[in-house]
Amino acid sequence: MEKYTYKYKTSDFDCNLEELLSEDALLFDIECTGLSRDRCSVYLIGCGYRKKGEVTVELLFAPTPEDEADTLMAFLDMLGEYNSVITFNGESFDIPFIRDRAKKHGLDTGVMNNVSSLDLFKVAKKFSKYFNTPNCRQKTIEQYYGLFREDKYNGGQLIEIYMEYCKHPTKDALDTLLLHNHEDITGMLTVLNVLELKMLCRSDHFDVSCDISQPHEIMIRIPMALHQDIRISGEYYDIAIKNEGITVMLHPFMGELKHFYKNYRDYCYIPDEDLLIPRSLASTIDKSRLEKATKDNCCTRHTGTFLPMSDEKGHVFFDAGDALTFKKSCREKQLFVEIKCEDVSEGFLADYAGSLIKKI
Repeated sequence: MEKYTYKYKTSDFDCNLEELLSEDALLFDIECTGLSRDRCSVYLIGCGYRKKGEVTVELLFAPTPEDEADTLMAFLDMLGEYNSVITFNGESFDIPFIRDRAKKHGLDTGVMNNVSSLDLFKVAKKFSKYFNTPNCRQKTIEQYYGLFREDKYNGGQLIEIYMEYCKHPTKDALDTLLLHNHEDITGMLTVLNVLELKMLCRSDHFDVSCDISQPHEIMIRIPMALHQDIRISGEYYDIAIKNEGITVMLHPFMGELKHFYKNYRDYCYIPDEDLLIPRSLASTIDKSRLEKATKDNCCTRHTGTFLPMSDEKGHVFFDAGDALTFKKSCREKQLFVEIKCEDVSEGFLADYAGSLIKKI
C-alpha cells in the first residue's frame, strides 16, 4: 500500500471550511475496478480532513489488487480517529462497498458503526431546484460553484488505466489515477458549500436592516455572506442569496381581505347592507331583511396591508400568534396577517424573513 499526502491552507478553498468542516469529520471517496462488491476491488481511497488552518488530503493506493487488504486496513485505522464521515453518494456506494470488501478480507469493520454519515449528494438533491443544473453529479455541482477540474476521466474510464498500470507501472498512469481521486476530495471541499443552505434553513433569527419606506415593497437585508447565487421568486416575495448577503424583497397584498368566522350558524346576514350580525341581535331587525349566514359571507371585511402566513395550500410557515387571519375568499386556503408599516418592527420582519426562507 502506498500513501500520497498533500497539504493546503483552508484559505485555498472557496468555502468556509472552519464553519462547514468539523475537525472530527473525515471526507473520503473510493475508486474501484467495477461495481460488483464480490468480484471488484478497491484500489484508491482518498481522504480529507481539517486541523485548524490546514487541510490534508491523503490518497491510499493499492498498486495491485493484492494490496487491497492493506489499503482497506489503513483506511479503517484512520477512520477510528473521527466521529463522522462525509461523502458524495457514499451512503449508497462507497460505504457499503468498503464494508463488504473489508469483510471479504476478514477485517474488523466495527469502527464504521461508530461514525455518523453525511452524504453531500442527498443535500445537493434536496436543494437542486435552486442550482439550475442539468443533474446533481459531483462535477456538475463543483462547476456550479466555479470549480473546473484538470482531470478528464470518469471512474469507469480509469479502470482500464489501473489494470494496465498493474501490469506495466508508469508515472503518467499513476499521476492520472491519483489526480482523479485527489480532485474528488478537493471537489468535495468545495461542494461543502451546499451545507450553507442546510444551515440557512435552521436559522431561527436573523440580524437584519430594513427599508419600510414603501409599503408595497419592503426590503430586508441579511448580512450573511454565503457562497451562493440563488434567486427565488413568488407572488409576494423575491429572495436573492448571494456572496455579499441575502436580500428579501416583500410585496405585501394591499387592499381588502376578509376575516371569516367558523361559527357561522351563530350569525345572520343582511344582504342589502352586506352586514353580519350575531343571532342574538336578529330580533331587532325586520325578518324580511335577514338571511342565515353561510360559510361564504360569515366574515368581516378589512382594508389594509397584508403578508401571507401560509402558502396557497394553507400550509402555515409563519406563526403570527393571536393575530387575526384574513383570506381573499372562503374557498381559498392561503392565510394573511395584517401589518402596519408605521409600527412593524425589524424583529418581526427578521422572524418573518427567516420563516419564509425556511419554508422555501
